[in-house]
Amino acid sequence: MRIAVDILSAALGGPGQTIRDFLPHLCRRAAGDEVHVLAAHPGLIAVLPRCDGLVVHEIAAARRVAPRLLWQRWRMASWCRRHGIDVVFLPQGLTAMRSGPPIVVMQRDSMFFTNERFGRARFYAAMQGRFARLTLARAARAVFVSRAILELALERGWVRPDRARVVSYGVDTPALRGAADESLAARLRAGPPFALAVGSVMPHKNHGVLVDAVAELRRRGRTDIRLLIAGEAPAARPAVGELNERIAACGVSDGVALLGQLDRPVLGAHYAAARMLVCVSLLESFGQPLLEAMEFGVPILCSPLPAFEEVAADAAERVDPNDPRAVADAMAALWDDEPRRCALAARGRKRAALFHTAQAADAIYEELQRAAATDPRRAASSGDRAK
Repeated sequence: MRIAVDILSAALGGPGQTIRDFLPHLCRRAAGDEVHVLAAHPGLIAVLPRCDGLVVHEIAAARRVAPRLLWQRWRMASWCRRHGIDVVFLPQGLTAMRSGPPIVVMQRDSMFFTNERFGRARFYAAMQGRFARLTLARAARAVFVSRAILELALERGWVRPDRARVVSYGVDTPALRGAADESLAARLRAGPPFALAVGSVMPHKNHGVLVDAVAELRRRGRTDIRLLIAGEAPAARPAVGELNERIAACGVSDGVALLGQLDRPVLGAHYAAARMLVCVSLLESFGQPLLEAMEFGVPILCSPLPAFEEVAADAAERVDPNDPRAVADAMAALWDDEPRRCALAARGRKRAALFHTAQAADAIYEELQRAAATDPRRAASSGDRAK
């Protein structure tokens, strides 16, 4: 079987890291098959794993949104024919491809299923929703990273239940913990303690409320509670400029720091040294930072989102993400309660053991096999060979 994995829209953020962790496990499960990765971001291509049976194709024409959609719509089917592709896997959830091999789509972005724009231009939000719906309609099989996002799709009638399956993300424990920079972790532990937030600076991540919460804590005299925010934060992104302005306006430049995108060793060191993880997102489809924090034994304070409930269960404290004072109260309470933090950490480690990237790769490979078997061209070819 020849599998194409379309990651043309992926960069170096969280989804890109998830794909990097996933590919070696897919190649292991697909031993003897060919895995062809279509990528456009040069930085991501440079760090993709090299595995037996994996071939990376750089599609330079697809680096921007409009050319990418045009390439998928008009050229991807012929590319698949040229390379003998049997099935296409879409971990980013969208494609403009109209024909060609069967596709398996992974839906991991709740943004596609909400009317809230969260900083997106009206046209862009509408386009994402339209392509998500059309992609699901064309998909032979659809996998969803959580029950929460599957239910959103079912409510809208965008997917048939018999074609859908929940396949949760996992964490590659040896890769995650083994990559952590231990010397950096030791230096961080020796310095002032900190709360950690992990996620790209985007409106739905709700980092502004965390800034307001730290400002409230400062007004109460809690200068000991610091917040470090790790995740993509390009200066040109409006949400980043707004967050920096908020930090300055609140006078907490010494209490909140934007670290930007961290590589795996540095991020692992920050997890290992953090006093707690704080995640007050307004919308999520899964909760990879929660899963990673649990693996490191970091106690969690998070929003009461359905996806977070699926991931963390009783291994996290919940707080109203729209109330900065409530967030400040909860941060201070967990910060000061070592027995509670230890109890949450112990539960988190047990919870994290239920999720593993290898299991996710096995389940997705099963779906790829099912989808490939639905292709009448493949069935006809098998029949001809049998004759």
